[in-house]
Amino acid sequence: MKKKDLYTKTEPYAGMKNNATLFTEVLGDYPLIRVLDYLILGKDFDYSISDITGGANVGWTTIHEILPKLEKLGIVKQTRKIGMAKLYRINEKNYFASQLISLYENLMKESINRIIMAHKGKRVAKQKIKLAAR
Repeated sequence: MKKKDLYTKTEPYAGMKNNATLFTEVLGDYPLIRVLDYLILGKDFDYSISDITGGANVGWTTIHEILPKLEKLGIVKQTRKIGMAKLYRINEKNYFASQLISLYENLMKESINRIIMAHKGKRVAKQKIKLAAR
């Protein structure tokens, strides 16, 4: 994928290896997890079913099985209707949804910390090599 494409794609999986995020790596790459991942990543927005199927890379039939279950549990809520299209978002007021969001954010923080530590380790190693070469 070209660098330019990474900035024009709106899907959270754009440019990611095997459509994987840390959330899906930890919890498994299942349609339900990809839908939750997509909705949590874009928690400030609401999405049509078409948006969710495309962004989470799940089939039309699958999303029609998953969304009603998530709605019944209160994890996802319908926010509005535009014409015939219903729009959905993660329900941050729901206890289970808030726990999933917290897990998501903690996984991202841990991932960032690991990247920073790995980067610092490389810098220290380079400095040691330069000192040894003198």
